[in-house]
This record gives sequence, structure tokens and C-alpha cells, in this order.
Amino acid sequence: MKKLLIDWQLWLRVVLCFLLPFVLIAALMKASEQGIDQALDTSIVPKIAVIGLDYLSLELRAQLKENAEFEVLENEGEAVLALEEERVDLGLVIPTDFVQDSIVSGTITVYYNSMKSQQEVGLVFDILQEYEEDLVENNLTTIAVDERLVNPIKLDKKNSFNPLLQVGKMFSQAKGIIANVLNSLWLLLCLWLVRYLALKVTEEGKEHFVSAFIFSCLVILAAVFLVLFGVYQGLEIELEGTVKSIVLSTQQALTWKKVSPMFYLWIVLGWAIMGMLGIVASLSNDALKATNRTYWIVIVLMVFAMFGFAPVEVLGMGTLATPLINVFAVGQVSLSDTITATQLWTSMGIMIVLAFLFNGLWYKMLKK
Repeated sequence: MKKLLIDWQLWLRVVLCFLLPFVLIAALMKASEQGIDQALDTSIVPKIAVIGLDYLSLELRAQLKENAEFEVLENEGEAVLALEEERVDLGLVIPTDFVQDSIVSGTITVYYNSMKSQQEVGLVFDILQEYEEDLVENNLTTIAVDERLVNPIKLDKKNSFNPLLQVGKMFSQAKGIIANVLNSLWLLLCLWLVRYLALKVTEEGKEHFVSAFIFSCLVILAAVFLVLFGVYQGLEIELEGTVKSIVLSTQQALTWKKVSPMFYLWIVLGWAIMGMLGIVASLSNDALKATNRTYWIVIVLMVFAMFGFAPVEVLGMGTLATPLINVFAVGQVSLSDTITATQLWTSMGIMIVLAFLFNGLWYKMLKK
């Protein structure tokens, strides 16, 4: 028992149960912050390389300066190079006679990459098109021609896109993904900790089995708590912009009422798997065989658990009665508030029976 208390490898695994979820979730949120805000941001500021800025009409120059940043270059080659190096979003080449000819006609050469900076390029094109339409309207007014004869239809564009509403729809479809992320963290962290505990308790033998077993159960309880705590703390990092609303929605979905079924089932599942691995270790003739056999058992369990990641809408009796799969399926359904007490206790009852069965058999085998 004393060896378990001072085993640094054990406590390292326990610490990682908190640290890895915290770092993973925090890094994911930070990485998403800039990307999401850029995708939803309406205050786009294109970077334009301009050749011949002095020949640009004052009105068009004012409109572009109001909405974009300029980099004045000497020739088209420099503009193409700046575009390739992604210093600018597009390049404008203004002819020397543009100011004089713009009343009648004018040609602005535009360099851009259709695969990049689509929003920025679209904004500049809109400015140029609006300027052209204003010129047409002024020219028609000058020669007393009704503008409706040339432009019989005008579009009044009203974009109904609501970022927060869209995020809400995306999130309502992603609750199963959140459950799978939590289940994956349990698989990656707690399952390997459980294996380590099973091997160590088996080494302790029948003399110290009870105390080592109780200690191991408490360690599993702490590990499951630390996984959830690490996720919550990762969501608590300081964020700005639209991604903050996603985090708030995630936190609302991860209330104790919704997460508690997963929490309880994870603990019982850990106890059951520890007993199963303990049986395998007890059947082995030496420590090396025990290590190898329990390793492959864990791999098989992880592969089998992948079936539990499939989307679940309705919990059937077959799913509830299948160990390991039922834990993951209940996790998905519990986040959607559609799980019933009967379904929860059916799954819980099966796992409790397995936990008592495996650990009881493990103890009997050690006594022999």
C-alpha cells in the first residue's frame, strides 16, 4: 500500500487527467477565437497594392481609403509579388488617363487570387461597382435621361445572417460531439490509469488487496473528477468575440444535471474495467505477461468503444445492455436532456453488477 502512495508514475497519470483536458480545451478555444471572428466579422479591411494612386479620382480614392489600407507601389510586377507573398489582398493598376477618361470610360486592372481573401476582394469590387453606378447615374442626369431606362431593376440587399443564431443551430447539433470529446478524454487518460492501478493492486497480493483496492477506487473517482474539472477550467480562459458565446453555450450544456450521468457511469466503468484487468493480470504467470496482456485488452476496449461514438437519438435496450457502449450512449443523450431515469438506472445497474462480479472474481483469484 505504501508503494502506491509514493508511486510518482501513478500521481503523474492523475495530474495528466486534469492537465491534458485543460491544455487541449484552452488551446482549442484560443485557436478558434481568431478563426471564428474572422469568418463572422463584418468589419473587413482589405489591403490594396496601388500603382498610379495619383491618377485615381478623388471620390473613388476617398471611398477606398475609408474601407481599405493602401500600399503604394511603382509597377505591376511589385503588385504581383506582394500578392504572392500575401502582403496584400489585391492590386489595382490605375492608368495615367483615368481621371480624364473616367467620365466616359476607364480601365482599372485588378490583380487578385480567387482562392484567397474572397471577402476582401468582394468588398473592393463592390466599391468599384458602386462608383461605376454613381458615374452612370450622374451622366444620365447630365443628358436628361431617365435612369430607369438603363437600370430598370435595383436590388436592395438585406442579409439576414445572424452569427449568434447560426452558432446556436450549430451547437444544438454538436452536443453529441461534445459528449464524444469527453468520452475520448476518459479513454485516453482514465483507462490507462485504471490499467496501471490493476497491475499495482495485483502486485500487492491478497494481504493488502482491500486497502489497495479502496485506494484505487478513490483514485479513479478523483481522476474522473479531474478530467471534467480540466475541461471546465479550459473553458474558463479569457476569450473575446463570437467564440465567447460558443463557450457560454458549451458551459450551459455542461451543467451538473446533464453531466452527472456520465460522471457516475465513468466511475463505475472504471471500477469494472479495473476488475477485468485485474483478473487478466492474476491469470498471468509473471509481471511482463501481465503488462502485455492488459495492454492489448485496453487496446481492444478502445477499439470497441469507438462504436459508442456513433450518433444516438434513441436509447434502445440493446444499447443500454451493452457494457462500455451504454456509457458513451448515455453521455450523448444526457446532454440533450432526453434521458429518462429508467434508462440511466438500467445502464448503471448493468455496470454495477459487472463491477462487483469482476472485482469479486479478482479477489478470489488472488486468494488462490
